[in-house]
Amino acid sequence: MNKIFLGLFILSQSVVLCQNDTIWYNTDWYITLKSDALYFRPPVTKSENGYMVKDYYISGILQMEGNSMYSDRDYWDGEVKYYFEDGSLEGIINYSDNDRDGKIEMYHPNGQLYYVGYFVNGKKDKNWVVYSENGNKICVYSLKDYRLDGHYTAWNEDGVLKHEGEFVEGEMKWFKNFECNNGFAIASRMEGIMDENGIQHWKVYRNDILIVESYYKDYYRYGTWKTYSLDGKKLHSISNFTNLYDCDINIDIIEWTWAEPLHYLPDQYTDTIKHVAVSNSSKSDTGCMDGTFEHYDIYGNLYKTSFFEKGEYVGQKYVHEGKAVDSEIHPLFQSE
Repeated sequence: MNKIFLGLFILSQSVVLCQNDTIWYNTDWYITLKSDALYFRPPVTKSENGYMVKDYYISGILQMEGNSMYSDRDYWDGEVKYYFEDGSLEGIINYSDNDRDGKIEMYHPNGQLYYVGYFVNGKKDKNWVVYSENGNKICVYSLKDYRLDGHYTAWNEDGVLKHEGEFVEGEMKWFKNFECNNGFAIASRMEGIMDENGIQHWKVYRNDILIVESYYKDYYRYGTWKTYSLDGKKLHSISNFTNLYDCDINIDIIEWTWAEPLHYLPDQYTDTIKHVAVSNSSKSDTGCMDGTFEHYDIYGNLYKTSFFEKGEYVGQKYVHEGKAVDSEIHPLFQSE
């Protein structure tokens, strides 16, 4: 009997609340006391296709207005408008049967258009354009069923090109990154293309000089990787990776200790006597090394070859003064 009475009491309270009372909300849009509220919703009014719902800032400025199919819950249909606290328009979103459907427009607080795009059955679709606060385009792209489809272009807020690419139903066909500078003030870019087997081929350039050739398959390193000196004239390393699923070991983040100049550390050509850089530790993204990993000094001469079998390290050989040396330590670093 008590449970029935409690249920009837809650039902009657919810009906009265949605029809006759102002609802008060906190900063997270949970119902709260008036004294703790930052927003409020007065009683909804009947509209031609449902109920007109309006939310307000505690100051009395309109925050949102739209048509809901029900009086006791938000179930949007048609155009819903949002406003900043100064009363200026924040955005317009179109709904159909409570799914975003149709055009969406959002604005910066200064009134400049922020972005415009489209939804189809609740998913991003068609053409999208994003603008900076000063009105410059910063991104233009197309979507199909929420996946990139077509040309993609992005700029920084000053209008300088950052990224450009082409996609088909979410798969990258080619991509260029013009701001991959690894913290150095140097003109760099990345170019990538995906072949019919789903293998991504990436090239990294500095000042239009090729310094890295690499491949990825299923987001892991794959195939033969090559890195070059910063002038692009000499090899820095050649490494080989096999299919991750053929690996005999569990692949995780690989940690390397380097004793040669890294292609992304141009200031590490420091040891002019030994002609190799001081040792540096770094972590690479994961991959299953298989075959040889050849290391070259700053003059482009091979000085070490490491050997791997399906991810397992099996040994290495150094080259010193043109001769192979069976040692785990390069002769230049051996104690006298």
